[in-house]
Amino acid sequence: MTKLFIIDDDPLDRMLMKLAIEKLNEDYVVIELDGAKGAIASIKEEQPIATLLDMRMPEVDGIALLKSMRETKGLRSHPVFMVSGSSEPSDRELAVECGANRFFTKPSSLSGYEELAKDILSHIH
Repeated sequence: MTKLFIIDDDPLDRMLMKLAIEKLNEDYVVIELDGAKGAIASIKEEQPIATLLDMRMPEVDGIALLKSMRETKGLRSHPVFMVSGSSEPSDRELAVECGANRFFTKPSSLSGYEELAKDILSHIH
């Protein structure tokens, strides 16, 4: 089983993304975290193949977590796919500048999550 992390404060977004990924590939075990707290330790322990990271979360946002990951030995090259409700080019640029492998705008439908999951999984292998 291949592990994949989703870090997002919105339980509906996590659920839709998890369902879409598991529908596409039963070999994935999707591990959900509802925020950045403890995320680095969890990623180091579980060693997922990649992390889907929400850009905007309360307390510690995705950009701050991403910067910390890129400064942490063993996580500097860990694949991180930033997701956000924003489609602003400046958000995309910031995410990539801070070390995200790719930036994706969150969809507004289940079929959109399925397309997003296909796109993300195609960049993992």
